Amino acid sequence: MTALVHWGGWGPFASRLVSFPIALTVTWLLNRALAFRGRRSSPILSEYVGYAAIQVTGAATNLAVFSACLLLNERLREIPLVPLAIGAIFGLAVNFTLLNWGLYRSR
Repeated sequence: MTALVHWGGWGPFASRLVSFPIALTVTWLLNRALAFRGRRSSPILSEYVGYAAIQVTGAATNLAVFSACLLLNERLREIPLVPLAIGAIFGLAVNFTLLNWGLYRSR
């Protein structure tokens, strides 16, 4: 996204629309090869769609927690990095839990 904005002259929203699917695909491949090796689900297209759905769920959780922090605590509006980190932690927890106990559960 940053490369598209800074070097390609794209806007942040358009670059996000392109960068998110790329990041999703790269992390899916890395998770298949490293984190969840030997626990792949099949068929491969179903696995990818399931992975994408989980990532969207984690992103929505991240945004919801970030927003809640900002709405419920006025002091956090002055330091948005804190709610961003809190949201990221919750999103990561949701993603890992759904991947580990759902898509890539031990059979």
